[in-house]
Amino acid sequence: MKHWRKWFMFVIFLVFSFSNIGQAKADSIPFSDVPKTFWAYSEIQWAYEQKAIKGYPNGTFRPNDYLTEAQFVSMIFNYIYAH
Repeated sequence: MKHWRKWFMFVIFLVFSFSNIGQAKADSIPFSDVPKTFWAYSEIQWAYEQKAIKGYPNGTFRPNDYLTEAQFVSMIFNYIYAH
């Protein structure tokens, strides 16, 4: 069930990303554990630029961890509140 949630969140971010196609992107994101070669780098970068995600206080994002329901709700709330 948790694996399904992770993919669901990925799909949500893809859908939201199409609404902002022409926006300029920053060169990098501040997460030390997300290299530019990571498969979801551009989606994480988009979510960071849209203020949907903040990462952890130690400068990491932990992209391979499972997404909790609280984190999912927080991302959606942050995105909606920022726009």
